[in-house]
Amino acid sequence: KAFVVSKVKVGGPVALALASFEEEARPAETPRRNYFGAGGPRVVKEEEPGSGSGGREEYSRRVELRRNIASLQNSLGKVEDQLNSAKRELKREKERADRAETMYLEQKSDIQLLEIENQKLRKELQVAQRAAKRP
Repeated sequence: KAFVVSKVKVGGPVALALASFEEEARPAETPRRNYFGAGGPRVVKEEEPGSGSGGREEYSRRVELRRNIASLQNSLGKVEDQLNSAKRELKREKERADRAETMYLEQKSDIQLLEIENQKLRKELQVAQRAAKRP
């Protein structure tokens, strides 16, 4: 199924989406209107139904749905931005935590090496002091 938009043929999923939107947006009794002026085809918006309250209610419902969709898309965009920001912050915090853990482990290793060296030096000192006491 293909759909023509301003003399441009669109096919595939885009055509299906446009066609389904077109079918939902227009009631079965509303004929499609094509107007051609000096400049070629132009888009003409549907006019609000004038006499029937059912048609007017349907039009109001569609307008309200479009507003709700736009509002939801806006809210979704904001939430996605917040989510991406939170993900970036989490990644930065994880990197900081990893660096801090690495530094901690390095310092712990250095302390253990220094404690071993300290014990060796104490033993050497004790041996030297004993040797000095013996004449």
